[in-house]
Amino acid sequence: MKAKSFISVFIIWGILLAVTKNVFSKDIDRIVAVVNDELILYSDLRSKIKEIKEKLNPPVAIPEAELERQVLMQMVEDKLIRQAMKNLKINVDNQTVDRAVERIKRDKGLTDDQFITALQKDGFTLEEFRRHIREELERVMLIEKVFQSKTIITDADIESYIKTNPEEEIPKVRLSVIFIPKHAEISGEEILKRLRGGADFYELAKKYSKGPNASEGGRVGWVNFHDLAERLQDVVVRLSPGEVSPVLSSNTGDFIVKVEEKRTEKVALNASDPREREKIRRMLIQKEVERKFREWVKGLKERAYIRISL
Repeated sequence: MKAKSFISVFIIWGILLAVTKNVFSKDIDRIVAVVNDELILYSDLRSKIKEIKEKLNPPVAIPEAELERQVLMQMVEDKLIRQAMKNLKINVDNQTVDRAVERIKRDKGLTDDQFITALQKDGFTLEEFRRHIREELERVMLIEKVFQSKTIITDADIESYIKTNPEEEIPKVRLSVIFIPKHAEISGEEILKRLRGGADFYELAKKYSKGPNASEGGRVGWVNFHDLAERLQDVVVRLSPGEVSPVLSSNTGDFIVKVEEKRTEKVALNASDPREREKIRRMLIQKEVERKFREWVKGLKERAYIRISL
């Protein structure tokens, strides 16, 4: 009996030690924000800053104290939004995330291995990327449920916008392209290696490319930025004039793109073109939804209990 009593006391003492250790470790880590009934620890903040810094290229020159403050304020907003989504029963299941990831791989023409390599280059693990996709999908559900379904843009709104903005700026890029089909005598990686070694882009295009205007060095000319495939937009937007892209692999072969120039052109809006009007309608809906979303977040902050201890 005494033995059993001693063991029980020992177990309780062990639990107390574990709880005490946990409390003191949190105290040492310190709480930097309370958002309703949730905490943000300093270790959470530093982890988020580390994640942001790893993905910033080039790094942003902000004093560390200011960076901490900005990131913490964003973390507080994110907490409030997540809490509101929980109350609205907005959640995305694993199957929906799976389908979204597969669609991204398909749209970008990447195999599983190429996809993982691309994530690693961008500083993501697959688990982090899936979490990011889940959060984005849940935010889309929130916007559609709370804001977009209740936002109406009339013909009068479109006419007013055209009257105030008779022209729009169209971003354009002048490109050259090398396309190496699958099973060719040379790979895209070998071409890129030669380019980085100082070889002439246009001579390589004339010799090896099976893409557009190969005989003219792959010079495609000026194209509207928004007419490019989404995957190509992601690459081109990061390149400065004169720079060459990494190898872009697809089911048919490898592409390498060189950005020659970038510019914007002012084009008069055609008020009678249904496609132009629909584009304006979508743009105005997006702006109005963003305004409503900012107002909604502001309201969440005003109604919430928030205490900052940074």
